[in-house]
Amino acid sequence: MEVTFRDTVESDFDILERFTEDEWKFTLYSKENGLAMSRHYLMHCINGSNVARTVLADGKVSGIIVLRDMPGDTIDISDEEEALFETFRDDKGCEEYMADMERLYGAYRGFAEKYKCQRLSELRLLIISRDCRGAGIGRRTFMEAERISEEHGMDGMFFYTDTDCNVDFYDHIGCERVGECTVICCGVNLDIFGYRYVPHPSQNKR
Repeated sequence: MEVTFRDTVESDFDILERFTEDEWKFTLYSKENGLAMSRHYLMHCINGSNVARTVLADGKVSGIIVLRDMPGDTIDISDEEEALFETFRDDKGCEEYMADMERLYGAYRGFAEKYKCQRLSELRLLIISRDCRGAGIGRRTFMEAERISEEHGMDGMFFYTDTDCNVDFYDHIGCERVGECTVICCGVNLDIFGYRYVPHPSQNKR
């Protein structure tokens, strides 16, 4: 399977929003507007980042990586993000969605303040289609994120994940788990983990 990467474009969102929905079930907040909330979360991750790259498996959109806190220009889609939010602001599930997101982002901020240094980029989002898992695409995508971070002069990456994701993958490739906490999300307890990844100079990255 050929895996390539290119800059994310707006037309990718129609597919990518379904990947974030598969992982975090935004339709639990609203059957009518769940996909819009999933898209909003995706846009929130991209807004203010330095790099958003779409993962292509044999030419098919199959995932995304988003990195921030690096030197250089940032992506500004704040107007588009706000316009999308207005489309579901009055949905009765919006209040719960926003409360959960604030708890989630609060956990992220707490980890960053405690464990992240300026020499680490933030891997804000890495998500792969469930249809492609088990083919090594996740690892190759992580290596691409590492390459981008290094290209921007960073020493490594800092990121967050949770019990809905395959944390064993990150433990296996040598990431250091530096913190964990529990937040309520969609009415259930969700364990959040903070990770650092600083590759050793002798490590064979490719």
